[in-house]
Amino acid sequence: MSYIKNARTFPPRTGRGNKMPYAAVTSQAVAERVSSALRSAVSGLRAPGKQVSRMTGRNPRTIRNLMDGSNAPSAATLIELMRDFDEVYIEVLRLANRVSDEPSGSDIKQRIETAINILSGGEHEISPDRISQMAQVFTGKES
Repeated sequence: MSYIKNARTFPPRTGRGNKMPYAAVTSQAVAERVSSALRSAVSGLRAPGKQVSRMTGRNPRTIRNLMDGSNAPSAATLIELMRDFDEVYIEVLRLANRVSDEPSGSDIKQRIETAINILSGGEHEISPDRISQMAQVFTGKES
């Protein structure tokens, strides 16, 4: 089998042990999922395309294309969006099969502890029991 020099894809692998255990991520899937996450992140903003453009330093037309789902973001733009929007960050982790849909108890406890330290300026110490109680309130279950 011969290959074209400028071909964008490789022929599929055949043989034993070369099957991928999960579906390949396509640029269309990335475009749809990032678009959905970005739209939900900026749903309450006035002129969201312009504001996201200012936050990321990207062209407004680029952001509009991303929000419409017509184009997938470049690597640099994706990193900017992940840095600025938690929704996009979580969605990219889901695409990579790196995060579950539900945060773990230790993750929630860490977030609560970080929030308390930020809000109090690091002046107050909270007991681990109290943090566990707060995590139960937020999640509605024991951790």
